[in-house]
Amino acid sequence: MKKYDLKIFISAFSFLVYTWSSRILNVNLFTMGRFQISYFFIYFLVLSLISSLKGKYFLFDEIYRLWVYAFVPITVYVFFNLSVLFHINISRVYAFLIFFLISNFYKSNFEERKLIITFRTLGFAIFIMGVSMNWKIL
Repeated sequence: MKKYDLKIFISAFSFLVYTWSSRILNVNLFTMGRFQISYFFIYFLVLSLISSLKGKYFLFDEIYRLWVYAFVPITVYVFFNLSVLFHINISRVYAFLIFFLISNFYKSNFEERKLIITFRTLGFAIFIMGVSMNWKIL
């Protein structure tokens, strides 16, 4: 098995973990809402298109960075429980922010990934605005 075949397998497995844990923890209204699914589908297509301009291996490396989002439902669940326990409001958007920062800046080659980092940061800002303003896609 090639190194990039394993990365594709890990990315697909992470997607399954994300959907499964969202359903089990009952946080799917926030992690798998209509806006979130539509947004990430469009985001994934555009990210793949931009990443593929630099070559197949760069594309696989960028897709592989998305595996960390598999932990978002668990973090949303923990934030909800902390909010209930301590009577404070912790926004669930911070769960996406934590893993966005980890996936975007861990072992980051800034010179090679300047365009992708800019795109991902702009995409994340649009996601935050869409969630907070309750936008609809499609």
